[in-house]
Amino acid sequence: MLEKLLSDACQILGVEPKEDEQDQSIRIVDLDAFSLKFKLVPDSDRICVSACLCELTPVQRDRILELVLVYNTQSFQSGGMRLVLIENDALVMHNDLRAVAWDAEKLAKFVLAFADVSAGWLKIVREMGAQAEASSDDLSQDTFEPATLISL
Repeated sequence: MLEKLLSDACQILGVEPKEDEQDQSIRIVDLDAFSLKFKLVPDSDRICVSACLCELTPVQRDRILELVLVYNTQSFQSGGMRLVLIENDALVMHNDLRAVAWDAEKLAKFVLAFADVSAGWLKIVREMGAQAEASSDDLSQDTFEPATLISL
């Protein structure tokens, strides 16, 4: 059921899911800036979707950490989308959804929203990197607003 649902949603979007070579329960959809991974969990009618956005430099990681924490505390407003920093300092967008009552059109809309939010975060990280390079000699001066002042 989940396999067909994902396949139909991808057909609506004009993309093709490919089976992961290492894990048959994972489907990969390549986008321009990153790939989406869909882990199909038929026992619980769940689809876990993730996008590895980029690897962060130590400066980017330190600067974005508070913003990620604030965003994740408000993840209920974004349909459960949350950011994860994994051990190699990669920034990953993740969501786990129960798709039992979903149709292909609803999943396609979710995939578009997930990709848009992921692309937005990738843009934020890239801009932070450019600003960090421009001010790499003076790291004591913070060029960003504190995350607590940013409304997400």
